[in-house]
Amino acid sequence: MQSHHCLRPCGARGWAVAWLFVMLVCANAFSARAAEPGPQLIGSLVELADYAGRSGQHVKMQPGVYQLADLLPPEVIDQRRAEVVADAERRGTKKLDTYLFRFTGSDNTFDLSGVTIEVDTRLLSVFKGCYIRAFLIAGDRITLRGLTVRDLGNGPTSRGGNSLSVHGDDVTLENVVLHVRGSYPYGYGDLLGKGGKSIVRHRKHSGLLVCGTNTRLISCKVYSRAFGHLFYVQGGRNITFEDCYAEGELRSTDEMLAETEGPAFENGFKSVYQPNVIQPGYIKSLNECGFRTYGRGGPAQRETGAVTLVNCVAKNVRVGFAFALKDGARATLQGCEAVACERGYYLRGANVTESRGDAQYGPLLYLVGERSDRCVVDLTLTPATSDATVHALATLSGEGHKVTLRADVPRPEPVPIMIGFNPPGGGENSAPLSEGPANAIRLTNHTAMPVVLGAKSHGNRVVTEGPVLSDAGNGNRTRVLSPRDSSR
Repeated sequence: MQSHHCLRPCGARGWAVAWLFVMLVCANAFSARAAEPGPQLIGSLVELADYAGRSGQHVKMQPGVYQLADLLPPEVIDQRRAEVVADAERRGTKKLDTYLFRFTGSDNTFDLSGVTIEVDTRLLSVFKGCYIRAFLIAGDRITLRGLTVRDLGNGPTSRGGNSLSVHGDDVTLENVVLHVRGSYPYGYGDLLGKGGKSIVRHRKHSGLLVCGTNTRLISCKVYSRAFGHLFYVQGGRNITFEDCYAEGELRSTDEMLAETEGPAFENGFKSVYQPNVIQPGYIKSLNECGFRTYGRGGPAQRETGAVTLVNCVAKNVRVGFAFALKDGARATLQGCEAVACERGYYLRGANVTESRGDAQYGPLLYLVGERSDRCVVDLTLTPATSDATVHALATLSGEGHKVTLRADVPRPEPVPIMIGFNPPGGGENSAPLSEGPANAIRLTNHTAMPVVLGAKSHGNRVVTEGPVLSDAGNGNRTRVLSPRDSSR
């Protein structure tokens, strides 16, 4: 019989050779790991600015509090201002846009855990006539972890701005926290306007803007004490927010009307919204939206694409989640919550599941859109209430939406779900609701709140645990569930 002993180590010498081979392999692997460079340790903003302009870097910064003003002495500001004006002249535009700190390199990782950069808000207006981005990420494939940016004071921007702009692609932000201040006026929300027809010229200051592709924001937070959006997307595509938090500030209109000085008092408490005077009895957010998309924007002025939010929270803002997407682009929300917002959700082209919100100070839901950008929404009404005036739990207009509303516990006072009604102009709670077409909407109402169908509602289907107060439309089908049906 042929021997197979040759397949085995031959005696003591064979075992020694095999053991030596194994040791060499392990040593090579250890040497390779030992040769891998660790992060470059730095301890100043000057070093960070240097590495922010390089590529292929892994940087870890010494924890501590750093002052952005240290990088911007007067001579640097003068040189930057001249460069901005010259660049605008070359491009043939009067729009001036600049930054205080930017990341231009690509393929970089910055571990800034424990790092706080303080921004004196007087810096927001040193570039006169400029839209100011305090921090700008222009490079691609950048990971930024752990940074906290804290604005100091209330110096307003010169012509608007934001705390952090993401223009690059494949950027990941993790545990980035922004404390935003510095706008004018502050204290009235959008009552004095927000654009060209404002009663007072606004100098906004927003939080975090995303314009790139494949951006991920993980456990990021924006705390705003300025008039502007908190998280917003302009021209961004395939954007993901996970466990992110947006928090603004509230104020009653009664407190505004008690002022004896300031821009509202000086203008006779006028408002841009009907009846064109600030009304008592309402609660206003002093900020704009918690999470918001625009139809287009960014450096390329392109259409905004898909946005996904998972387990995100918006609190005390004008609209918790404001998404108006078209042409097949979708916003997908799962496990999100709107807390004490003027309006919880304002949606077009969105799918919402396992999400929640209250109606303390305004509607839980505004829904618009044609059949091509219809929404599928499943929301639970949380029990928090207030003494503020609230006119509707939801207004539904457009075509083909599928809406399910639930409730944790019964709401003590009735607030109607209104089908065939538009959101009021500018979203102001005290403005009247106008009627608008609502076709082929399917509503399942488990809140026990009443339902109203307007004259422009047609062919809608309603299954409700609350009463149908009126149906002025045509071809609508309504079914009021009995207690036995509701318990099934």
